[in-house]
Amino acid sequence: MHSFRNVIELETWRRRTICVVFVERGDLLKAEKCLAEVHKMAPKGEYTLNHLYIVRAKIKEYIDKRQAAQGQAAASQGQQGQQSRSQQGHG
Repeated sequence: MHSFRNVIELETWRRRTICVVFVERGDLLKAEKCLAEVHKMAPKGEYTLNHLYIVRAKIKEYIDKRQAAQGQAAASQGQQGQQSRSQQGHG
């Protein structure tokens, strides 16, 4: 039983190390999936869970920034369209 636990701990550590490599490379989606799998293997591991929360927060931050940028681009295009219509005498 003791050696089985050691094998699980070693495998968990190995996988978690791979997850960290994904984070360092900027592949947050792979990192999130990887950390979620490690967390399933060792649900009491606070280190893994903390990193999973951090990665999910970074993903959310990226999505929020991207949506904000898309919103700004759409608003800018709308303003440009209004300006060109008013310059042509259609506004």
